[in-house]
Amino acid sequence: MNITFKQMSVFVSIAHNGSMTLAAEALFMTKSAMSQALAELENQLGVRLFDRQHARLYINHEGRKLLPVADELLARMQGVGVLFSEDAQNNQLRLGCTKTIGSYFLPDMLKGFAKDNGWMPQSIIANTQEISKMVEHFEIDVAFLEGPATELNLICEPWLDDEMVVISGRDHPLSKENTVLAAVATRA
Repeated sequence: MNITFKQMSVFVSIAHNGSMTLAAEALFMTKSAMSQALAELENQLGVRLFDRQHARLYINHEGRKLLPVADELLARMQGVGVLFSEDAQNNQLRLGCTKTIGSYFLPDMLKGFAKDNGWMPQSIIANTQEISKMVEHFEIDVAFLEGPATELNLICEPWLDDEMVVISGRDHPLSKENTVLAAVATRA
């Protein structure tokens, strides 16, 4: 069986428009081309999809069985076109970030991005090493990292300066210090 997109389009158009003339106008086809496509479809299926009375077509039981499937197939075929449309091609940004950025900064960034652009990029959250490798292997387009990227092929630009804050109880020895070195903070 070799059912074509054209045959399905003709069938659905006739079913929805209720007449060969209106269906032909909707598809910008001649009535004879419509009739031929419908006849080919019915021959391939081995059933009549419409009852014919006084040059009018009425969808029958077999046609009603096919209609939801045909509607879905046509919608899916149109979806394929959308996947590869110019707009879809422009909306293929894939970004990665490390866990802290993904938890604290990314949600607000994506919300603003979606508001400005009307779409969301695909985002992946993982550790610095994993995200760096993904950029290097072209699995993602851009990354926001907390740590240094060691891959030589990557171009890295500083984004934000981050300040670590040590929080301690009032009676802890660190609370008496004005400046705490990282080595001291990791031992405490």
